[in-house]
Amino acid sequence: MSDASDGPAPARRAKPFVRSPKVPELVATELAHQILDARLPVGARLPHESEMMQELSVGRSTLREALRLLEFQGLLRIKTGRHGGPTVARPSREQAGHFLALLLHVEDATIEHVYDVRKVIEPLAAEMAAGRISEEALGNLSASCEAVRSNIGDLDLFEHESASFHRQLAEACGNPVVLVFVEGLTALSLRSEMGIVYDESVRTSTVKSHDLILKALRKGDSRAAERAMATHLEDMQRDIETLYPGTMASPVPWSLRSR
Repeated sequence: MSDASDGPAPARRAKPFVRSPKVPELVATELAHQILDARLPVGARLPHESEMMQELSVGRSTLREALRLLEFQGLLRIKTGRHGGPTVARPSREQAGHFLALLLHVEDATIEHVYDVRKVIEPLAAEMAAGRISEEALGNLSASCEAVRSNIGDLDLFEHESASFHRQLAEACGNPVVLVFVEGLTALSLRSEMGIVYDESVRTSTVKSHDLILKALRKGDSRAAERAMATHLEDMQRDIETLYPGTMASPVPWSLRSR
């Protein structure tokens, strides 16, 4: 006779389905670890196909699919022809930015969303850089400001140097995660992607903002650097909203091409 307190057995929770990786994926992962652990330089040639097949105990088709996976990820470059074969490459931040743009486009992200994140990450980058930036980096930032100031009518130069200023500052903060996101998000904010033409007054005010950020960095004043960057991004967003109403609500641009 069963105990009256006995109730129905609790239902078992279904285990989530996890797909097992395919053999080419496993081979690609093994090759990637070999490349990264050995710190093989860009351009280094991988062993001959037959040697890799023997070492990894796989067939030709499996190996070639694994190599194509690594090529897609940017870790290999496969050359064709008599002297071809797989050579070590390095995934570029431009590639990361391109995939980021696609992902954000699919997620219905807008330019305003991009600026919301930039206004969090880049002041942090400026604050971090203030305590560790080198004299060489300061010189490069100064040269960037001077290039725009001396060629204030050159819109292409302005865009290039503006992006370069933000990228170099992110590099100076010493955090590669910050750098990757700053460079990717900055690329999404370029006028060539958004169809924006900044007038001369905006270009002039941008140089002044960069000068203020640079001044704070030279002093090692992290708080001032953070405030100057935050103000600069707020000003840029306001200028875009004034010059091109509705742009902030437009979707993140993406096209099937490399940046």
